[in-house]
Amino acid sequence: MEVDENMNVRGDMSEDPEMEERITRKCDFHILPWIFILWLLAFIDRSNIGNARIDGLEEDLELTGNQFNVALTVFYILYVLLDIPSNWVLKVVGGGRYLPLLAMAWGIVGTCMGAVKSFGGLVACRLLLGACEGGMFGGIILYLSMFYKRHNLMFRLGIFYCAAPLSGAFGGLLATGLAQINYGGYNGWVSWSRRFCQSGRHLTKRSALDFFVEGFITVIVAMVAFFFLPNTPGTARFLTADEQWLAAHRLRVDLIIEGLGYSDVTAQLFTVPPNFLAFLIVLGSSFISDKIKMRGSLILIGFTIAAIGYIMQLASDSPGVRYARTFFIAAGAFPCSPLILAWLSNNLAPHYTRAMLFWYEVMRLLDYLRVYVYNLSYILRLRPVPLFALRS
Repeated sequence: MEVDENMNVRGDMSEDPEMEERITRKCDFHILPWIFILWLLAFIDRSNIGNARIDGLEEDLELTGNQFNVALTVFYILYVLLDIPSNWVLKVVGGGRYLPLLAMAWGIVGTCMGAVKSFGGLVACRLLLGACEGGMFGGIILYLSMFYKRHNLMFRLGIFYCAAPLSGAFGGLLATGLAQINYGGYNGWVSWSRRFCQSGRHLTKRSALDFFVEGFITVIVAMVAFFFLPNTPGTARFLTADEQWLAAHRLRVDLIIEGLGYSDVTAQLFTVPPNFLAFLIVLGSSFISDKIKMRGSLILIGFTIAAIGYIMQLASDSPGVRYARTFFIAAGAFPCSPLILAWLSNNLAPHYTRAMLFWYEVMRLLDYLRVYVYNLSYILRLRPVPLFALRS
């Protein structure tokens, strides 16, 4: 089998199942782990404001009334508005460079949140965080669709997306560990924050560490990923010349918890089980979807399970029922998103059409509007947002 200087095939590589399998496994090994980690960090940096709140953020910044809820909600403004334009930029810059750059940007913003001294600073950081994370979700979908065939894509999208519920479990455990560190020997964090802010008002070590540590980790991981993720199959150094050609051309052919009354540490630990269950459900449903080559029926099942959870929310105020509903909502809602995005990604072409994923973006907009309206309802009633809303 020969390939000339212009990468024209002299044999029939398009029907080489062994090479197809080899390409898929190499992409799984060299691309998926980085995408998984970046998406995990995206959700941790997005939701760590909830853990910081438990550790005293509102008291540190002297937030009053609805100020925390406003800071929580503004994240989605630029997150939604910049999503589609960011997908167009990805085409020009290249996903292997653009996605790590986005992660570096939000990691820097997340780290700076540990040094905020006022409500205005907190809102500004949340806006910037939303702007930096806005292109990540759609960008990952487009990026993976460049490397996997349609009936291999769902399971890989499920693997990356299950980092979202896992982030709730991992973030809660990390925040619990940071909160248990004694002040002795660590006062430098507090004094540095005080000098930086030049104000008597600053985040204490417990709440500042949530931002400093998690943001710093994101920056370091993104810097390493920048040098390992390829932009396209044709530039993937882990593929041979024959594999690069086939990898590129085959795609052308196949076109609520703190409110239950628990202490801060207990509340953080209680976020772990429902999120970890959702992680397992996303992984399992994605694998099954690719095997049976069906999306719609699994989406319907997910919606039904989530609906049961929301009915439980409306029907009872019992602490046990309120906690149990989080399992149904997480297990039902999380799998639906990767199933829908795989469904649309399989049926939209070419790149700029898939970059818009128009109808899916409409559904995502409605989902973010749901979160926005839900938080806004609490703002208008001057009530704190329940912890499960912080994970949305």
